[in-house]
Amino acid sequence: MNARHGLHGWIVAITTVLAVVSRAALADTASHDLQIYAGEIFGDRLTSIPLTGRYPVLNDNATFGGRYTYGLSRWFAVQLEAGYSPGRAARLAVGDSSLGLTTADLDILFNLAPALTVGGRRVVLYTELGAGYVWIDLHHPLLGSTDSTPVMLTGRNDYTANIGMGAQYYLTTNLFVDFDARYRYVSRLVNRYNHELNTAETTLSLGYAF
Repeated sequence: MNARHGLHGWIVAITTVLAVVSRAALADTASHDLQIYAGEIFGDRLTSIPLTGRYPVLNDNATFGGRYTYGLSRWFAVQLEAGYSPGRAARLAVGDSSLGLTTADLDILFNLAPALTVGGRRVVLYTELGAGYVWIDLHHPLLGSTDSTPVMLTGRNDYTANIGMGAQYYLTTNLFVDFDARYRYVSRLVNRYNHELNTAETTLSLGYAF
């Protein structure tokens, strides 16, 4: 899969959804919310070939960040998200290397049941689709060899996309908790022998609507 063509497909999908909901947005009162979240990102292989007989991997690690959501209507919202994961590259021939990831995404959210309540509390069930960019902070080059040839890999910033679903449970009129699970695609994290990463994220947020 060509990473740029893949990202283009995600952008076209998001633009199409925005065009479809724009008229509905004008008929409803806009809403806003802010969230802070923490959770876990699950890793994948970093390279398409083994280095010194082993595939380097992005290890599972914690992730945290913030989200701002602008409700276009009762059904649709746009969300900006920024997150950071202080991860590491594992299964290396020479130790482990710190590998931090910073992500920024623009997501479209679709509310599956706008009028849903449970026990008198508002519940929001949603799906999401988004794309963005990932910056990598690789503290040391990844070292190894392939076919007896020494290899040194450095980090490479590139594109990311995600799709998932979640649920918000309102503790009060404005305060809510949010559980979110999403698949995340990352086009690459190293400069050579890159492997497209298929990862997942689960997060728990505390949010305030206004």
